[in-house]
Amino acid sequence: MFYEEFTKVESEDIAGILSHVNPTLGDQAYSADNTTIMMADLSFYHGYVLLEISDHSVHPLRRHYVVYNETDGTHHIVDYTNEFIYGLNKSIPLMLDDINVFEYLRFFFAHVSGAHGRFLVIENIDDIAWRENPPPNAREVISKMIEPLTLLEAKKDRSYLVNAFMVFKTGLFKAKITITSDGTVNMGNEEMLIEDMPILDDVIGY
Repeated sequence: MFYEEFTKVESEDIAGILSHVNPTLGDQAYSADNTTIMMADLSFYHGYVLLEISDHSVHPLRRHYVVYNETDGTHHIVDYTNEFIYGLNKSIPLMLDDINVFEYLRFFFAHVSGAHGRFLVIENIDDIAWRENPPPNAREVISKMIEPLTLLEAKKDRSYLVNAFMVFKTGLFKAKITITSDGTVNMGNEEMLIEDMPILDDVIGY
């Protein structure tokens, strides 16, 4: 999963990051004393990282994701729309290759949400947010169905075709995803594999 690449920002560096980000957040600004920041590289956006900024001193916890330039503090607050990511692809700009196209897809689907939730990339059974664990035999069957993201074709027009397994709401399905050179993502050939699984709802949390 994309988020396994996060590392913790040292406490002495938090105030400097917040000095750039807080003015954009306005009344949602963070206090350095109560803030944890995790950081992940974004190889497809040269010079930028993804920040996970969290305040665990309040309930429910407060969290923002920020695409951030470590050199000059230029940043973009994630708003969970595909328009946001497509705008980034024009302004940064996007640099895809046969390797980081998978990272881009994980980033894209983790940070695009519709009214009914997100399409979540699943690369092994432990990526599924189970509400209750399936029986061992069912777990084994489901585990054998799921495969990591697989590159099916890298085309001459610098677009990519990727095979993916995904969860939407309580269903597991597989799809072929096209990623164009400008980062536009389109799903096709969807095949539902399992419906009504006992997993957490991405929108309401149960």
